[in-house]
Amino acid sequence: MANLAKEKTTEQGQYYFICGSDDYLVDREGRKLYTQHSAGLSDDFSCEIIDADAQNVAKVESVIKHFIDSAQMPSLFGEKKVIWLRGVNFLADSPTARAEGSKTLVESFIEVLSKLDYSTVCIIISAVPVDKRTRAFKALKNTAFFQLLEDDSTPGGLSQLISQECQAHGVKIGQDAIEALLLKVNGNSRLLIQEVQKLITFVGDDPKGISLKLVNEMVEQFGEGDFFEFSEAFFSLDLDWTLDTLTRHFFTQKESRPLIASLQNRLRLMIQLRVLLDAGSIEASSYGLNKNTLQALASEHDLPFADPSSKSGFNVFSQNPWYLGKLAVTAKKISLKKLIDFDLALIEAFEQILKHSQPHEQEAVMRQLVMRCLLG
Repeated sequence: MANLAKEKTTEQGQYYFICGSDDYLVDREGRKLYTQHSAGLSDDFSCEIIDADAQNVAKVESVIKHFIDSAQMPSLFGEKKVIWLRGVNFLADSPTARAEGSKTLVESFIEVLSKLDYSTVCIIISAVPVDKRTRAFKALKNTAFFQLLEDDSTPGGLSQLISQECQAHGVKIGQDAIEALLLKVNGNSRLLIQEVQKLITFVGDDPKGISLKLVNEMVEQFGEGDFFEFSEAFFSLDLDWTLDTLTRHFFTQKESRPLIASLQNRLRLMIQLRVLLDAGSIEASSYGLNKNTLQALASEHDLPFADPSSKSGFNVFSQNPWYLGKLAVTAKKISLKKLIDFDLALIEAFEQILKHSQPHEQEAVMRQLVMRCLLG
């Protein structure tokens, strides 16, 4: 994944055009603008996010038609409309973008942009990737508030990203802590931002800021030898992504047991969180769970491991509140029955793996597990 090091901008334009090679960072910048401009609008119909991921010319036509209809339709209560055309991929160097039909549609799209009344509508366009050689790209760039998130995966570029995020929240961070973070996330910008935000939330107003000790205590090691991506893909219920990570794992690894352990470690927490969600004891939030609420719940249920200071992978109340919040958001999307079915399927898969010693046999068992869980 590409990483943000520099940001080129033009300060004058009629609409916002954010692009680059890193989908996460471009999307993050687009969401900031959308949140900023839609704040305070009383009419939900005045705000719209249009998914602009198009894999063929027909989809490009559908996306552009939807955008034009929405942009030209006035708000019900006279408020300024905010439209985010999110994840545009038909400005790239791809077969779909190079098709004559797509080029004609993009030209009509640019023409509509030139005629809109921007006193009544705010347009945000985020695109990944883009072909900077095309006339369409140059036309959009020249008439927009333009941001190009440059590609630079060097430690210097990523260090700047960490520093910018901490400065934005008024939190100090030492150089040794920055270096440790870079090593732990293995150059992944998405994980880097998430981990920095977690640390910022944890330290709060503490003037000491983020230390090397805190990074080592709170940030897991990702990258080679870690199975974070497989678990993320599996619990997102994305079959293609999960099978892809599985293929890549068995290209370099022989054992499937670490994959099962990774799923099981996350699943046992998600089952407990789902029960708490269903009982109304907690609320799912990507900002994390309330630490005091977790402590109170542990005491209320009088569990054998009720002391939250007793760190254990089996004790949901001893886990990091930020991490639990993230898991709770995922758990809320999956029924308790399905989570339990996943658990039973994992047990069955492990029993089958004990009978097989060859890597290709273990891969087959894992593929059957994935298909059974995500297609069932």
